[in-house]
Amino acid sequence: MKKLILAALAATAIAAPALADTANTITVTKFHQSYPYTGKATVEYTVGGTLPATAVAEFVLNTDDASATFTQKNVVTGANTFTIDFASSFGGALVLSNASFTVTIEPGDGVQLWENGPYWAECNVGASAPEESGYYFWWGDTVGYTQSGGTWTDFGIGDGSGFYLGVTWVSSTGTQMSSSPFTTSACPTYDKYDSALQSEGWIDSSGNLVAAHDAATAHLGAPWRMPTNDEIEALVNNCTTTWITINGVNGRLVTGTGDYADRSIFLPAAGYGFEASLEDRNWYGYFWSSTALSDYSYYAWHLVFDDSNDIDSDTNLNRCFGQSVRPVREFAGCSASGSVTYDSSPYENWAAANGVAGTWDTTDASGIHNVFRYVFGQPTGAFTNPPLIDIEIEGGNAVVITPPVSTTVGFAVSVVESCDVAGATVTRRKPLDATGRTEFPMGSAASRFYRLSAAEGDAEPDPGGVQLWENGPYWDAN
Repeated sequence: MKKLILAALAATAIAAPALADTANTITVTKFHQSYPYTGKATVEYTVGGTLPATAVAEFVLNTDDASATFTQKNVVTGANTFTIDFASSFGGALVLSNASFTVTIEPGDGVQLWENGPYWAECNVGASAPEESGYYFWWGDTVGYTQSGGTWTDFGIGDGSGFYLGVTWVSSTGTQMSSSPFTTSACPTYDKYDSALQSEGWIDSSGNLVAAHDAATAHLGAPWRMPTNDEIEALVNNCTTTWITINGVNGRLVTGTGDYADRSIFLPAAGYGFEASLEDRNWYGYFWSSTALSDYSYYAWHLVFDDSNDIDSDTNLNRCFGQSVRPVREFAGCSASGSVTYDSSPYENWAAANGVAGTWDTTDASGIHNVFRYVFGQPTGAFTNPPLIDIEIEGGNAVVITPPVSTTVGFAVSVVESCDVAGATVTRRKPLDATGRTEFPMGSAASRFYRLSAAEGDAEPDPGGVQLWENGPYWDAN
């Protein structure tokens, strides 16, 4: 018959220490698209505070019709730059219109399963994969041990569960133990009330193991630590679990709910060590908390589960038993939001180099987003480096040339000309051809005004002639 060695006692409320605030801040200094448009946007941002080496930035980019997520690794304190290739996520679009973003900094290591909760490691201490057992610890131990040898006995039900008898325990440093570390006589925290544990430096005033006796901190370094019993209770209350098998190892898949329903960790049913046996392997999972059971000198709080019972935090176990440890850590993440802009400096530089006035317009009355307006006298020759918009005179026509621009569904690139003809403002729009070229008759206008526009919807066809008032017909110019 299967057995479970634990004492299920009434829970005593024990306050967990407050989550440490790492006071990280993020400021996005620029998030822009540059001309010529390539389907990419550059993010420049600054992060303050202390970041782990595994920190990542997650960018959620939204337009009117779609959303996509991009991740940057190796984020550092201070200035960061990241180029987002959004074309593949937005139907090949080379220009984002009405785009907004949110960027969030996360530790990049560990899984947060509920809002404001800690980040849970994806493996046990001593393991390199979620299904591995890792090291077994008595409560307060920082060495850790693995099982070697022994006689396997199953429960006769064919699910791979059972126990090893006559095992040898090997320490995390490779020492083969001559006697079991999991006995009452070998456990220095056994049979000690809180007052003794605190006076000897095992626990703090809240009843939790101090860093020097925390198995997670000892093996992974701060800020990793063992979870408190309050955090294990929160895990039970905020998550759902499913009994599954990964690579032949049974255990519980623990999954967040609500906004965290896409996040999960796997807890293997690693069993527990006692004397010269490894019990309940592949059937029960046992995980230490850092919290002592204050009313009893033999026990500490832990998490337990099996194939038919969900995870439970309202239980405790003898401190001398060898159990798994699943680390947690805090991280005060930060986020920032804003709109994607267009980099106007190439336009401005070109205009200045060619003696042309120009302004960046983000509020075009006709609904065209983010265009640069060039205003200049009737051109008499080609403008020079760089040819963002190059005006040439050919046979009485103004030929507007840009680098080739690819258009996408729902977008059309064209050139808009405004000019003064006999005191009336004339406006015409012409689409660019595949080479980035279009032509306008010069006529007798004294001044002209051109803009390159990326308009939503189809470009207006060239009707020919001259339009003399808004929404009016086009008159033959000859």
